Amino acid sequence: MLSPRDQAIVAERAAGTTVTALGRRHGISHQRVSAIIAEAREMLDMTQRELAAAATRGNEVAYAIPFGPDYQPEMAFIDWLTAQLRHRGVRLEVATRHAHNGVVLFLRDVTPHEGEAS
Repeated sequence: MLSPRDQAIVAERAAGTTVTALGRRHGISHQRVSAIIAEAREMLDMTQRELAAAATRGNEVAYAIPFGPDYQPEMAFIDWLTAQLRHRGVRLEVATRHAHNGVVLFLRDVTPHEGEAS
């Protein structure tokens, strides 16, 4: 999982902030920002594979997000992640369960596959 700072960078980049501006804001080089974006894409690929594997067993993928100072960046990152998955054609169902210390998001791939009814 990416650090909360890295998740914030990914969300800000998705909102249109340049890598140079992000580097300045976070005190890192623009090359490091690009590397963070590449790591996020690797995580996106991994999540897509995990969702597909879970779907074959009728399961889902869960993300626990604790309340605290990193809550908003983590939620923004999950928004980015689900938007990117949908952009790739993955149909998602997202269920939210609240707890006293945070939320858990359950992602289920409901994409019809060959031989299945849509």
